[in-house]
Amino acid sequence: MNVGLVGFGFGGQVFHAPIIRAVAGLHLTTIVRRSGEPDSRYPDVAFVRSVDELLARPIDLVVVVTSNTSHHPIARQCLLAGRHVVVDKPFTTTVAEAEDLVQVAKQSGRVLSVYQDRRYTGDFVTVQRVVADGVLGRIVSYEAHFDRFRLELRPGAWREQPLPDAFDVTLRYPRMRATLRGSMLAQPLAPSFAVQGTQGSFIKYGLDPQEAALKAGHTPDEANWDAEPSEMYGKLTTPEGTRTIPTTPSSFTHYYENVRDAILQKVQLAVTPEHAVAVMRGLVLAVASSQERRVLPWSASR
Repeated sequence: MNVGLVGFGFGGQVFHAPIIRAVAGLHLTTIVRRSGEPDSRYPDVAFVRSVDELLARPIDLVVVVTSNTSHHPIARQCLLAGRHVVVDKPFTTTVAEAEDLVQVAKQSGRVLSVYQDRRYTGDFVTVQRVVADGVLGRIVSYEAHFDRFRLELRPGAWREQPLPDAFDVTLRYPRMRATLRGSMLAQPLAPSFAVQGTQGSFIKYGLDPQEAALKAGHTPDEANWDAEPSEMYGKLTTPEGTRTIPTTPSSFTHYYENVRDAILQKVQLAVTPEHAVAVMRGLVLAVASSQERRVLPWSASR
C-alpha cells in the first residue's frame, strides 16, 4: 500500500515518516516538501513540491501533516481524488470543516482518520487494562495530566501562538468525574494518570517513552527502542496493599496498522472521523464554558 506524506517539518520527520516505514505493508513512496533538499535518510522516497504532484502518482493513502489551517483543503482534495486520508491533530480548525470532511469521505467511500497516537501509549493502554480487569471497582474519578515547562515560544514555530498556556477541563458524568489538565508552564511532577475507584486506585507517573525515543532518532524497528524503566511503572493500591503494575507495551505503529487493515476491510477503524468531531465539539464547549463561567451540557455542543 503506497503512502504519501504531505508536510515534512517536525511532525512529519519525527512522528510520521519513521512510524509509517516501520509498518509492514505500508510503503512510504512520496513526500511533499515545499522547500529544501531531499532527505538523505529516505533515498528510496520521491520528494515533490505540491499535493498535485503527489496525486499524480499511484498513492493509496495520504497523510496530512501540515499547518492546522491547511488540513481541511488538503484532506478534501485528496479524498475527492479517491485517496484514503490520515490527518494529524487537530483534525481541522472548525467543527464545520471537520463535519464537511466526514461527509466527503462517506460520499467518496474512502477511509478518513485522525492521528490520535496517544491511544497507543503504554501508560494509557495500562490504564485501560487495569480498569477492564475490574480491580478498581466502579470508577469514580479519572484525572490525566500532560504538562511541560518551557517559558519561551519557539521562534517561527507555527504550532505555537501567544494563546492561553494551560487548560483544566472537567467532564461530569452521572456517577463519576473526569479531569483533564495540561500546561506549558508546569513541571511534570503530577501523575500522568490517577484513577480512583470504589475498591482501589491506580497512579502512574511519567510520559510514555516513545516520543523521546523518536526525537532521539530511534525507530520502532529497533529492539527495546522505547523501553520504560521499572521505576516508572504504575502503582495499584487496594485494601490488600500496594503493588507495582508493569506498563503494558504499546506502539504508535498500532495506529497505522489499524488504518492499513481498515482500508483492506479486515477490521473496523479504531479512530473514526466521528470520534475526532466529538473531540472538537468538546473543545468548543470547554472554551464556551470558560468564557461564560458556567457548566454547560454536552448537548450544547451540537
